[in-house]
Amino acid sequence: GNRRHVGPVACEIKVVALKGFDADVSVCTRAYRKLAGLYDFSVRITSVSGTSHGVVSSLDMNGMDFEAGMSFIRRFVDAMERKS
Repeated sequence: GNRRHVGPVACEIKVVALKGFDADVSVCTRAYRKLAGLYDFSVRITSVSGTSHGVVSSLDMNGMDFEAGMSFIRRFVDAMERKS
């Protein structure tokens, strides 16, 4: 959304142990000013383990309920798996 329609971006970055690799997971959110309860989400996932391969993934969602968005993000991240 336009800057006047959304609030500031807030981000949280964590190192997470996933199935078969560790990753930096960055989740950024921003709220809509006039549409209470709706948020934009930006997720970036980058593997930090392994020397011969890597994983980079991104997910952007706009205009979602906060709890529904976070629930989807948890399922998205939990589904990531390194298979040999």
